[in-house]
Amino acid sequence: MTFRMSPPAPVFSAATTTAPMHCIQNCSNELNYFSHTIGFGVRYATPVGPVRIDLGYQLNRATFVVPIPCPPGTPASTTNCGQQPAHLPRFQIFFNLGAPF
Repeated sequence: MTFRMSPPAPVFSAATTTAPMHCIQNCSNELNYFSHTIGFGVRYATPVGPVRIDLGYQLNRATFVVPIPCPPGTPASTTNCGQQPAHLPRFQIFFNLGAPF
């Protein structure tokens, strides 16, 4: 475990008309960092156990490398039409049944 504030950002090649964009550096999609989230939640005690619903806002969300799906009609030998950056949504909803530990 590290104490990094965010993972290293992936570096992509420039897309051209003949070659799609591809990740060339930091392409591992690692999750070895602290994600800081602020928010609020509601707790309700039931006979089964506490029910928790939390809404969080991610301050430092990671950048992931995801493949670009090929359009219909692409030759079967083409399995990957490039890569693109993607992020998790800033707002996250968490639902939990039971006590946290």
